[in-house]
Amino acid sequence: MDNTQNKVYPEMTGRISEISLEENYIIVMQGEDVYSAIRFNIAPETVIRSRFGFRIPLSKLKPGMKVHVKYADFMTMSIPPQTNPFTIRVVK
Repeated sequence: MDNTQNKVYPEMTGRISEISLEENYIIVMQGEDVYSAIRFNIAPETVIRSRFGFRIPLSKLKPGMKVHVKYADFMTMSIPPQTNPFTIRVVK
């Protein structure tokens, strides 16, 4: 179930620059702008979908993939900022 249907959350489309299966996170950047990087900490509730809409595990994501992320409306003040994604969908 997509728990983001009734509230408007920030969204981002960009390329995965880094993935950690051990620490369960991905870093996504828009273009080459390093200041656009956001670390998304993947929780068990995070819904990850292929470009065809099927649920997939974090291990199927790879650096360079273009993804669309809907995430929480708060972030840490770290560099890069960190937040929790609700949905991640592979764009291509």
